[in-house]
Amino acid sequence: MRAGEIAKVLQAERLKRAHPWAPVSADQLTAREFFSLIGMKGKGRQYRRTLRYLRLSCSRDDEAERAPAYLAKCFRHGITVLVFQGRGHGAVSVEYRIPVESLKDEYADRARRLISGRKGNPSDSVSLKHETYRQLVALSARAGKSIPDLVDEWARREWRFWLEGGDAVISMAEANGRDT
Repeated sequence: MRAGEIAKVLQAERLKRAHPWAPVSADQLTAREFFSLIGMKGKGRQYRRTLRYLRLSCSRDDEAERAPAYLAKCFRHGITVLVFQGRGHGAVSVEYRIPVESLKDEYADRARRLISGRKGNPSDSVSLKHETYRQLVALSARAGKSIPDLVDEWARREWRFWLEGGDAVISMAEANGRDT
């Protein structure tokens, strides 16, 4: 068999084992969300290597034990990945999803915050660059506060600074109660 034929056979086997496609639930992270959770960019050698370990952990338990430390430290009892059939029949034939309950507590908490942001109201959202969002997630984890709490604290601090240095004659009680 040629390499292309072997790849097709392995792909068909992977599709046969995969769950039928279903929308992402609040109990699961997509691979892209998981990568942003651990602070990894969506390209490059480390990305491809991590994706390979996610794929291998679905089919072979012995291979998952060889996973790098940065990946293994996120899970409670070994790497747990669910495989779903891709939505279309294009280049992405399978989707990898990580159950939130399989993550360690610190990662599970961050994942729940990430999932709650997924279901947020569009009117409440602010468009951010991917890098800025990654930095906010990291700051949130380090400070132990949610991203909305951090932004609220920074906005209040900037508002107070502006009031103290500006020409506005507004009391602090009025400033704290004011919607901006």
